[in-house]
Amino acid sequence: MSKAWEQWQFWYEQRMREQFLLAGSLNRMRNFHLSRAWEQWQFWYAEVKQSQFYLKGCVNRMRNFHLSRAWERWQAFLNSHSLLLNIIPHGYHPASTNLYRPTDFHPDSNSQEWYEEKMQSGRLMGGALNRMRNYLLSRAWEQWQFWYEEVKGQHFKLAGALNRMRNLALSKGWEQWQFWYEEHVNLLLRMRGAVNRMLKRKLSMAWEQWQFWYEEMKKSQFLLLGAANRLRNFHLSRAWEKWQYEYEKEKHQQFLMSGAVNRMRNFHLSRAWERWQEWYDEVNNSKKTAYVMTGAINRMRNLKLSAAWEQWQYWYGEVMHQLYIMGGAINRMKNMALSKGWEQWQFWYADMMRQKDLLRQGLAYLTKNLLARAYRTWNENPLGPEEPEWIHTKQVSREKWDKITNSEEIMHNPEYLRCVWLESKDGKVKTRL
Repeated sequence: MSKAWEQWQFWYEQRMREQFLLAGSLNRMRNFHLSRAWEQWQFWYAEVKQSQFYLKGCVNRMRNFHLSRAWERWQAFLNSHSLLLNIIPHGYHPASTNLYRPTDFHPDSNSQEWYEEKMQSGRLMGGALNRMRNYLLSRAWEQWQFWYEEVKGQHFKLAGALNRMRNLALSKGWEQWQFWYEEHVNLLLRMRGAVNRMLKRKLSMAWEQWQFWYEEMKKSQFLLLGAANRLRNFHLSRAWEKWQYEYEKEKHQQFLMSGAVNRMRNFHLSRAWERWQEWYDEVNNSKKTAYVMTGAINRMRNLKLSAAWEQWQYWYGEVMHQLYIMGGAINRMKNMALSKGWEQWQFWYADMMRQKDLLRQGLAYLTKNLLARAYRTWNENPLGPEEPEWIHTKQVSREKWDKITNSEEIMHNPEYLRCVWLESKDGKVKTRL
């Protein structure tokens, strides 16, 4: 797997380099005159920069003639000294007369380090002296460097913006590819982690268990250490907690008092601030209303565009749904045995849960029979039995019906209800009084 990953990395780098070269060639062919002008300007700039360097050197040499002569003399001495060291590879003994006779003496590294340290200190001292002697020139040079870096950064950003506007489709495609590539890499990492977890399931479970155990152990150690320190320094711990409580209390009181004092000292400012807050809330609400109204107006003004946008959104949702379904079907075909096993487990789990619910309902009905019967009756008719609307029938005369419905004597004399049939609206006799 590691060899395949490295091979993919090498192939990806080659493809990226080829794409970079191809994009450069295409841009050169598309902008041929601009590319030739750019190269000509680069050549001219290099020549101007070199001539400026030479002119600056000549001016500095004329201004500092004696220093320049001393510098050249020291360089000549250094070159002759290095040539002498190269001629005598093994060194020489002071008491020997033969310059080229090899001895046991070898220059160690301490002398070379000392020499390099002296050279570095000489360079720093020379730079400091030149800066003090040419203070205004040095400040102007640093200011020009700073300005050049700013201009260079602005030119880079402007060039990027111009290239993006000129190659808008290519830039959008590049950004879309970058987004896709990041998602693809993230998906590959997740898939690799899932595959490693499935391949090394026991190791993964042990690692997670160890992590959980380690966190619990650290937490328990922290608590035990805190408890031990509290027991060892009981009076100090109590004093510390009391001080914390008093400090928070005093801090809160000082905050309230400072707020009240500032409000009294700046009464008009405080009122203006509260009024501004109220005005801001009103403006914010009006902004929300204006935003909604602007959206509605823009929709009415650009009705076709709005309809096309909604149609595109609907189409995009449909396409994404179809892609999701097709991806699921492809994954099902690729992992047919796993998919069948998953569906079989789902069916078994649903069946087990259904049997569990039935058994639980049966046990509840057996243990709580009256409550179950009441619940069943309420479930069948949650609003309760319908109250029939009684009407008079042929068996009841109008006079007797009026006595039944309107007379208060029915409450004291039940004889009025003798031989009276009462019917409901559907014509079925419910009771006989």
